[in-house]
Amino acid sequence: MTLTLDDVRNKRFRMARKSGYEVLEVDEFVDEVEESFAQLVEENQNLKKQIEALKAAPTPQPIAPAP
Repeated sequence: MTLTLDDVRNKRFRMARKSGYEVLEVDEFVDEVEESFAQLVEENQNLKKQIEALKAAPTPQPIAPAP
């Protein structure tokens, strides 16, 4: 399964009966993960655009040495 940014944003944890996690700590951590994930997704998209631009650019011709 590929994890998406929306998966991270929409993840909800069930409350444990006795000894669960501190909700605030989990929320803060998920917020940090979400921010990092968003930056990586944006960087990935930008790199893909750069690759496509480089593929579409004309190939420079080598200059022949003077005789």
